[in-house]
Amino acid sequence: MKGYKIDIDNARAHTVEVDGLDDYYREIGCDCIDISVISIDGVCYNVVIDDEGLLKGNPRPSVMCGGGCLYGNAIVLGMDEATYDLTTLTDADVELMFSRLASVVKGDGNFDENFGVRTWLVLDAD
Repeated sequence: MKGYKIDIDNARAHTVEVDGLDDYYREIGCDCIDISVISIDGVCYNVVIDDEGLLKGNPRPSVMCGGGCLYGNAIVLGMDEATYDLTTLTDADVELMFSRLASVVKGDGNFDENFGVRTWLVLDAD
């Protein structure tokens, strides 16, 4: 499946091919995942996230959603809204992800006063 990786450790976002738990662990760099559902422009997506992202070293948010944040590296995947299964992203989904990244990743170097750290990659969900 095509997913959109938000790699806060290396300050980049890009597509990845994943197919199951071992791929999620490897791509995210963790031993325990959680899957959250976010909405962007009325479309639901699954986010595979490091379940311990908030507990590690210098936690940085990767996805802002519904007034809260998800921390650590993340992979955004599509969602079958009937079964909630993880699905591949379309090219249009990937473009939408890029358009919703915080401006910091696009190079303006803003300091995020809400968190007091550089939040290099933050996907802004509804």
